[in-house]
Amino acid sequence: MIFAVGNHLEQVVQGIKTQTRRVAKVNGLIYQIGQTYAIQSGRGKPGDPRGRILITRRWLELHQDKITTSDATAEGGYTPEEYEELFNKMHPSWASRYCYEFEFWDYEDFESLWEALKTAPKEPSIPFTSISQQLRTEEK
Repeated sequence: MIFAVGNHLEQVVQGIKTQTRRVAKVNGLIYQIGQTYAIQSGRGKPGDPRGRILITRRWLELHQDKITTSDATAEGGYTPEEYEELFNKMHPSWASRYCYEFEFWDYEDFESLWEALKTAPKEPSIPFTSISQQLRTEEK
């Protein structure tokens, strides 16, 4: 997943940025809940060697839906107005967007996450945030 704007990549690694929004396109890529993805600073650039993100939640927003204060903060410390201005500048004609909530996992801890995800029940009633929270608690 590409994080090319400002210091977003560093914010992901530091756990400050925990959400991202992507224009919903017909037949476009939809990131899957429970899957991990490399993080990149630009298209065609290698994945960051520090870790990967785990998608824990996804929802659809329509153009008339405005971002909340807490979601704008999770997008990287924006106010709702700042975020909507940035998104509209990058995607002026968007009609709908997917919102992804994610967690950064560094490669040191990634093996325990991978094992838990492989054996996790494939039931939507068990949120992936519960799996990762349990693993992070067990590590301490």
